[in-house]
Amino acid sequence: MIINIASGAGQTGYADLTTYCATKFGVRGFTQALAKEVSNIRIYAVCPDMTATRMSNFEGRPPEDVARIIFNTAKGKYKVPHGGDINIWDHLK
Repeated sequence: MIINIASGAGQTGYADLTTYCATKFGVRGFTQALAKEVSNIRIYAVCPDMTATRMSNFEGRPPEDVARIIFNTAKGKYKVPHGGDINIWDHLK
């Protein structure tokens, strides 16, 4: 399994985050294209929302929540199409 880390900012553009958004859109495109090329390995893009890291001045979702979704993705817990996005906000209630 391959798990790429994208972002909600890879699904919607944000002012003053142009480069960041572009790279995260790219991660999602890479994930989708690689999934079409490699069918024998499950490939996903995990998309966190704002996470409490240095980049966000430690505001946002606890990193442990993101880690739990990545771990559950690796365990195959989510029913997402090969090459698809796993949006953190859809799996944390």
